[in-house]
Amino acid sequence: MMTLTEDQKAGIVDAAIEQIRAQAIADATGALAGYVRNAVSESLYVEVQAIVQAEIVPALREELLMKKPVLIEGAVMAASTMADQIARAMAESLAKKLETEWGRKGVFEALFGR
Repeated sequence: MMTLTEDQKAGIVDAAIEQIRAQAIADATGALAGYVRNAVSESLYVEVQAIVQAEIVPALREELLMKKPVLIEGAVMAASTMADQIARAMAESLAKKLETEWGRKGVFEALFGR
């Protein structure tokens, strides 16, 4: 078994202290970098939101208001088309039901004589 001298022990402790110090600095630097990234991201989000609310939304609203008659006309045409399609689908469904019911009536009449 080998015994360490006092100088060897001190050298090992000094090396360990240096490694711990270097790791602590690296950890602190990484944490600080993460904090800075988050702070920048949050600040940019706030700035972008301000620009969107102050400049983009009013410009879009103005554009939509200028095109309001066209938008209303398009919505009315779409509603009319949808109403026609719904009415056609309902009529087709009713016709199929009636056809099925008339077919059943014929089967019952043939089976039971009614």
